[in-house]
Amino acid sequence: MRVLMFGWEFPPDNSGGLGTACLGLTKALVRQGTDVTFVLPFRPSSLPSFMRLLSSDLADVEFKTIYSPLTAYISAAAYQRITKRDTGGVYAPSLIEEVLR
Repeated sequence: MRVLMFGWEFPPDNSGGLGTACLGLTKALVRQGTDVTFVLPFRPSSLPSFMRLLSSDLADVEFKTIYSPLTAYISAAAYQRITKRDTGGVYAPSLIEEVLR
């Protein structure tokens, strides 16, 4: 299986919660035999040996801008303003309810 992942942080350059989770997830996928390619918006200071890591500053990467109301850390009120619909909140009260929604 091949997996293409996108993220904005990855150790050692960023070691926040998301970066650490991405590192653990990619390592686990590779251990299971998955071919992982991870794309970052910057060129990392070091490249992991267990997977392919691409940065968006490569010459052969073409960018296309698309409109999307989804942004990181958007509030329920902001999402409702953008989509002009009542969602009853951006997320369901629990993870299980959100998945089933």
